[in-house]
Amino acid sequence: MIILKIGGSSLTNKDSSESEVNFESLERIALEIKSSLDNGPKQLIIVHGAGSFGHPPAKKYKIGEAFDESEYPQKRIGFCETQNAVKKLNMHVCEAFIKQGLPVVAIPASSFMTAK
Repeated sequence: MIILKIGGSSLTNKDSSESEVNFESLERIALEIKSSLDNGPKQLIIVHGAGSFGHPPAKKYKIGEAFDESEYPQKRIGFCETQNAVKKLNMHVCEAFIKQGLPVVAIPASSFMTAK
C-alpha cells in the first residue's frame, strides 16, 4: 500500500490573493500518477494539502490552536469554512484525475475522524 501526499502548495497558486488552482501543476501530477499506475498495478491512497484554499480560513479561525469552551461556536464555523474551501480544491483534484482515466473517489477525513 502506498500513501501519496500531494502538497497543497504544488496544487495551488500561493501568491494569488484568492484561492486559485495551479492547473498546470495539477495536470502534470495527474499524468505522472497515471503513468506510474500504467507501469504496474499499485494499491494507492492519495491525500492532498489545503494550499491557498484551506490555509486562509484555518489561520483566520486559529484552527488547530487551543481554545476555551466560549470559543467553541466560532471554532465550529471556522472548521466549516475551512472544510468547504478544501472541498472545492478536492473537486478540482478529482476532476483532473478522472480526466486522465484515474478512478478516484473523495473521502473527507471528517467522515471518519473526530477532533476535540
